[in-house]
Amino acid sequence: MTLVETIARAEPLQQGDILSGLELYFSALGGSVSPVDGEIGLVLSRNCKAVRSGFIIVAVVAPYQTDNFRKISSNTPEGKSPSLDVMRRRFDAIRDGQGQPDQFYLGTLPGQGNLRFAAKLDSVHTIQLPDVSPERESWLSERRIARLSNDHRRSLQTRFFDSIAHEGFDDFRWWCDQDLEMLTTVGNQQLIEIEAQITHIKLELLTLEGLGSEQDTNKSKGFQKKLQSLEKEKETKHREIEPYLQEQQRRNNEATTHTQE
Repeated sequence: MTLVETIARAEPLQQGDILSGLELYFSALGGSVSPVDGEIGLVLSRNCKAVRSGFIIVAVVAPYQTDNFRKISSNTPEGKSPSLDVMRRRFDAIRDGQGQPDQFYLGTLPGQGNLRFAAKLDSVHTIQLPDVSPERESWLSERRIARLSNDHRRSLQTRFFDSIAHEGFDDFRWWCDQDLEMLTTVGNQQLIEIEAQITHIKLELLTLEGLGSEQDTNKSKGFQKKLQSLEKEKETKHREIEPYLQEQQRRNNEATTHTQE
């Protein structure tokens, strides 16, 4: 079955229902109230609460991040088009929130075209709705556009719990010494390769400056642009590897201290 399904209007409200036309807000700095960018919400309240209470909680539903979705069909590291199995695994990773525990993927929604959506489990809001009939049924009929399938609703329960209960790891300290050595080795190798390219371009620039022709001047501008790009890439790579190098140095210092003791 698909992740979301359309349902009969007479069905009572339950966890996993997707509502549109909502007005959602958050508390901004200074105590002011600001509207949330989006008017669709995924019901998180348990069924016994959703079916009769005048207040329920929903997670904001917004378009899924474009960059992440684009990666589904991107080439493999070897430069090849992704195979069926690779694409399936990429979709599985998006569905299961791998690397993005706060993004609960929904796929397409009725009436929203081909755009893909996800519920933001880190943006939860309380809304009020009529608690008596027939006003409640009318309100629900106007706003409900879909419901999670049973499988995806069970996934929602575990994913929502995990989004607040899973504390994760320190980004730089959980590695064993050998794994950390592998990371820093790869990072240093990338810096060396970038530095070699920079050195090569600098040499080309010095050569072109000595020739002085108009054609060589145009080439020089191209090399200057490439040099700026490489310098920026080098700075970015250095920032990425620096925390791991610092952690490695911290461990080395600790080992030296223990040896001296």
